[in-house]
Amino acid sequence: MAHALTLSVVSAALLTVLVSPGLTQTGEGNDEQRCIAYGTVPGTRAYVECRETLNRDRRDGPSHVDRDRIAPPDGEQALSDGLALAECERRARQVAPHPIKRRATSFVFPGREKRATISFAIDKPGSSSAFWNVECKFIGRSMTDFKAS
Repeated sequence: MAHALTLSVVSAALLTVLVSPGLTQTGEGNDEQRCIAYGTVPGTRAYVECRETLNRDRRDGPSHVDRDRIAPPDGEQALSDGLALAECERRARQVAPHPIKRRATSFVFPGREKRATISFAIDKPGSSSAFWNVECKFIGRSMTDFKAS
């Protein structure tokens, strides 16, 4: 009886590992599920970047990637995802080429160098629908790069 209970617990733990989107998995079907679980929508820039990140992580090997995802630089606290998005949006609003109507999509990619991407709907003269995309990179609590397109 105890042996059957142990086997059931081990089976349940294995099943959890296999279907959990937050854990390392391989294969395109799992990547799709993970990116959707992270909040991205297929066909969006954030979804494509999520898939590219997972492919790059798999290609480069998990040994250094997993360590970098967990550990911020020595002595530094990592910036939370919410603060990373807020700081990226603040910077974007300072340099926006046109008035920003609203945030359309946003996503944070974890890692030693955290990336926050935001797509804004903008009020661009002569256009009924226009978007502006920004990407911010952070190491620890500091923004290291800002790009807009």
